[in-house]
Amino acid sequence: MSDSTQSRNGDIALLLYAGPFIFSFAYAMYLWVGAGLSATLPALVYVQVTQNQWVFLAGFAAVALASVIDFNAEAPATRRSGLAVLSKRLQAIAFLALALALVSALYASGFDLGSTLLNLLSGRYALVFPALLVFFSFVILPSVKLQGANMK
Repeated sequence: MSDSTQSRNGDIALLLYAGPFIFSFAYAMYLWVGAGLSATLPALVYVQVTQNQWVFLAGFAAVALASVIDFNAEAPATRRSGLAVLSKRLQAIAFLALALALVSALYASGFDLGSTLLNLLSGRYALVFPALLVFFSFVILPSVKLQGANMK
């Protein structure tokens, strides 16, 4: 591939990796403006965003498509090692999604730790999305061949 094609594919993949965060932010702002802007994010807006199956599916589809673009951009000789890098990238995105969900739940609860935990558990996709990404990151890893010591 040419450098411009690889660069363009990398830019598209980066935007797709940011997709879940962009979709959630845009939908949250839409709901927040509709509910009336306030000093803190209303808990109802947080729960509506994190329980919306379309935001979840669009975000996961964006990350999956970005993963395919990254995998196809690798040279055939380095695809096996590229999968390990891709797996670590997906785990980093999962960690970032979990951290942002925690911060958002804390902000939506008015910095009350008890309400934060309830918000986090009420917004089911805020915990399912990172868990699914971690699962996906382990599934894509190449299998390991184990040979017995006595095998001839």
